[in-house]
Amino acid sequence: REGWLAGWLVWMAKLGNEKKAARAHDPLLRKDAPESAGNAEDSKPEGWSLWVWIGMLKDAYGSKILLTIVLVSHLCVRFIPVSTSIGYYLRDFGGVKAPEVQAYKAVARTPYAMSPLFGFISDALHFRGYHKAPYIAVSSLFAIGAYAIVGFTPVGVLSLKMILVGFVTMNMQMEYCGLLVRA
Repeated sequence: REGWLAGWLVWMAKLGNEKKAARAHDPLLRKDAPESAGNAEDSKPEGWSLWVWIGMLKDAYGSKILLTIVLVSHLCVRFIPVSTSIGYYLRDFGGVKAPEVQAYKAVARTPYAMSPLFGFISDALHFRGYHKAPYIAVSSLFAIGAYAIVGFTPVGVLSLKMILVGFVTMNMQMEYCGLLVRA
């Protein structure tokens, strides 16, 4: 037990030293940066702005990955609330009662519980050297089909099972893309 505690303390000390070293080289974290008690803008190094920071990110990572992160994070995951829309769709167009709607919503949200499996699959199986891009593209194509079928099919034509498969596919795409971009 004491060996474990000693190892943990050594690890914490190394972590603290690494943070100090990073702080010494990062102009935004240095102690000698000008500080002001009241204004947060005064505490930033001179010449710092949002555009400078975005330029630093672009130089470090490239514009393609930054654009992918923005599109997936804001358009796919935050802008399209599929998880909440299934309740309205089933209740208003399907005539499903509230307790059944809750059960169907739980089924439609199963892709969120399968995140570890999605991550394992994308890490273990790659396509032509790519681990993430093919999975994002394929799940997005399936989701586009699901959106088109559920959105443009007249009310009453699709069975409840097909509607549920469509919503599961939509949620799978959002979770898969969000997970792969965050990883």
